[in-house]
Amino acid sequence: MTIDNKQAIVKYNIQRLVVFIVIAVSVALLLIPDVLPLPITERKALLLPLLIALYLIYVGINLLRDIHFIQLETTNKHIKIRFVSVQPFKQGRKEIKVERKKLKGYKIEASNGGLQKNLILYVQTPKGTAKYPPISISLMPESKLAPFLKSLSA
Repeated sequence: MTIDNKQAIVKYNIQRLVVFIVIAVSVALLLIPDVLPLPITERKALLLPLLIALYLIYVGINLLRDIHFIQLETTNKHIKIRFVSVQPFKQGRKEIKVERKKLKGYKIEASNGGLQKNLILYVQTPKGTAKYPPISISLMPESKLAPFLKSLSA
């Protein structure tokens, strides 16, 4: 079984682009009042910082969510999770491959005030139980995540 969050990532990227364009056009219209005289340009001393603050809050919230493209794949013998961050300045594709018989369990944790959901896998090693680093599943739709978690439990 293979599950990914490709559609959610595409929607997220389109949303980021639309928000940026709306803010950029609004700021441009406020800074160049001679091009298009609008009654609202008289309040630009208030509106410019407000627009910029709203955009920075939007960007900050999305940075806290630490969104990843994830591909979850399960077979009878292995569980493979491939993921890459869609945030700027975070590079590298990562992959976790675990033998199903060594998997001891998993846990889903919320962090950053509930903005981020993380999947943590526990694996049996010769020295005891090891915990993999958390994998952000913030944008994984519940309808796709539930069957994968069910297969982890089996």
